[in-house]
Amino acid sequence: MAITNFIPEVWSASILEALRAKLVFPSLCNRDYEGDIREAGDTVHITGYDDVTVKKYTRGTNITVDAVTDANKGTLTIDQSDYFAFKVNDLDKVQAKADLTGNFTNSAAYNMALNVEKYISGLMDKAATAPAKTISVTTPSDAYLAVVEARKQLDKQNVPTEGRWIVVSPDFYALLLQDSRFIEGTEAGHNTLLNGVVGSVSGFTVVESNNVPTVSGKPSEQSIIAGTNAATTFAQQVNKVEAMRMQDDFADMVRGLDLYGGLVVRPECLTKITLTLAADQVQSLQAAPQPVVDEENTDSDTTEDTGKKSK
Repeated sequence: MAITNFIPEVWSASILEALRAKLVFPSLCNRDYEGDIREAGDTVHITGYDDVTVKKYTRGTNITVDAVTDANKGTLTIDQSDYFAFKVNDLDKVQAKADLTGNFTNSAAYNMALNVEKYISGLMDKAATAPAKTISVTTPSDAYLAVVEARKQLDKQNVPTEGRWIVVSPDFYALLLQDSRFIEGTEAGHNTLLNGVVGSVSGFTVVESNNVPTVSGKPSEQSIIAGTNAATTFAQQVNKVEAMRMQDDFADMVRGLDLYGGLVVRPECLTKITLTLAADQVQSLQAAPQPVVDEENTDSDTTEDTGKKSK
């Protein structure tokens, strides 16, 4: 029952596809340098540009020509490495009707996605160093006003209005759902392919995530982050996916390495609002149960039998 026709490139693509289907925060980054990843420790130098100075013109006088130079925006380092490794016993595969290897691959993608989400969320939270405002949110109107504050701050930072997004927790989203201004804005429609999109309000695409930053790990003190994809660059590659027979067991083993890194290159394109929520409003940021298996391929009898026979 060994794994046959194993093609590492196909498995890597399959895992990366499943991974991206679950990501929220990386979809809010630009991926301009992703093709440059090969190994952990790779670096990509990010270049930008200086602003062009506009001067007053007086007829009959010579103009001044400025030398245009590149601006160093920093170095994107692939300094994050996560791996998975699992084995599927031959007897389990014989007794199970479901595609165990596929289900475990889905599980690996889910857990790697969780690590990446927290990593990017942390980068953005750190880059948006000063909250635009700290707001106590107890009503739907408070939630809407918090979004307006984020918009005001981005306006003051001269951030383009096109492509703006705001990331909120399910707790905050539940309050927004009770405000007619959010409902009307969402019903107006916002055509986007971003993962986690739940609506639009005040010029923002609203994205929901369980991994918004918290203050000292307290779900009742959390932040909503707003910005555009120009702020952060991110690169990722599922690398070195391998399958092999276990030498000390009758089982197949699959293992893989996920390489990634990110850099906030334009922090002025980010802002955050720190929220204080009532304790009875906060439930979503606790550890969420993990959706592992593909329910379409697994029935209750299969799950029960597999559990009994693998003991």
